[in-house]
Amino acid sequence: MKKLDFELLEELQQCGVRYTIVSQRDGFVMIKVCINDETWIIWIRNSPITEKAYVLAKKILNKHKYDKLIITRINEKIADHISFKELNELKAEILQFQQLKQTICETSS
Repeated sequence: MKKLDFELLEELQQCGVRYTIVSQRDGFVMIKVCINDETWIIWIRNSPITEKAYVLAKKILNKHKYDKLIITRINEKIADHISFKELNELKAEILQFQQLKQTICETSS
């Protein structure tokens, strides 16, 4: 996990949000959080979403129950390798990293 991933985990703890790590392999970081009795999965991306990452994400997500999927990108300037259609199939909300931290604390209070 990278520094910003730990920064998000610290923010979750400070806001009193329960979380578990779903995946943290090969730079692929997903966490499951409980916010107001909803289960969110947060996919933290440090690089573009490649076809391989997309397939792996779908495989992981199929094993979990959740109410909302959020993808946060550390670098917003890098385009994903998958199509917008594939990205839409994930039914994910996409937030910038700072937006995500703010949203979590505001929503969990």
